[in-house]
Amino acid sequence: IQSIGFSLYLDMLDRAVSALKAGEDIDLSSSANPQGEINLHVSAIIPDDYLPDIHNRLTLYKRIASAKNNDELRELKVEMIDRFGLLTPEIKNLFSIMSIKLSAVPLGIVKIDLGPKGGYIEFGSETGVDPMKIVTLVQQHPNEYQLKSATRLTIKKEISQADDRMHWLDSF
Repeated sequence: IQSIGFSLYLDMLDRAVSALKAGEDIDLSSSANPQGEINLHVSAIIPDDYLPDIHNRLTLYKRIASAKNNDELRELKVEMIDRFGLLTPEIKNLFSIMSIKLSAVPLGIVKIDLGPKGGYIEFGSETGVDPMKIVTLVQQHPNEYQLKSATRLTIKKEISQADDRMHWLDSF
């Protein structure tokens, strides 16, 4: 999960289970959709000590990844607090990342990788972001933003705290 990302892992797991149920060979390379991969270099998991039952954890991961909007995410948070207790920081990170993904995917953002020293945003070929806004941003703040290719915006910004990175990215 750490190396391929949570969303891709769930997609691969879902395809493998469906293939096994149908009696087909498992082909994890087909129709892999990395759209909306978010890596903020923070722990974003449901810890074993919060929910020891692996089946329940996997079910919750799937429900979180399948949320269609922030209202559904909010309902899942309430349900988890109700059933298992207060959310750990890792679970809060998971919900924040999924909320950011819900905003990023409709914009055609393929990947976001943002760590304490900066990172990048990768746009798909069909993006809803106005290219002139990106060009203007790069021209106004050349020390913070650079276009490394037609689809990759590099960010040189020190944001050491994970919460600050999530808030900055959400507002960005």
